[in-house]
Amino acid sequence: MATKRRSTKAESSIDAKHRALLEQQEALVRKQKELERLLQEAPNLKKIAAEKRRDETFGNVSKRSRPMEVLPGRRQHVYRNTAYATPPRKLLRVERREAQLKMLTLLAVLTVFLFFLARALLWS
Repeated sequence: MATKRRSTKAESSIDAKHRALLEQQEALVRKQKELERLLQEAPNLKKIAAEKRRDETFGNVSKRSRPMEVLPGRRQHVYRNTAYATPPRKLLRVERREAQLKMLTLLAVLTVFLFFLARALLWS
C-alpha cells in the first residue's frame, strides 16, 4: 500500500496556526493567573490604602502644636457664627412673644422721648 504524502506547505500552515493558538492560550493562562493573583491581593491593598489615608488625615498628632482639627461628619452642619457645630434651635412661642413685647416697649419709649425732645426744642 502506498501512503499518501501530504505536502509540506499544508503541514506548515496548519502547524503555524496550531503554534499561534498555543501562544494565545498561554497568554490567556498567564493573564488569568495574574488576575487571580490581583483578586487575592485586593483586600490587602484596600486595607493598606485605608491605613495610608487615615495616617495622612490623623497621623503625627504629637507633632502638632495646636489641637487636631476635627473633620465634620456627613450629617453635621458647620455654622460659621457659632462656636458649636449644631444648628440653632427654633425659638419657642413664649420667647418670640417676649421679644415682640420688648421691641414694642422700646419703640414706645423712643417715641415718647422723641416727642418730649421735639416739644422742648420747638417751644423753647
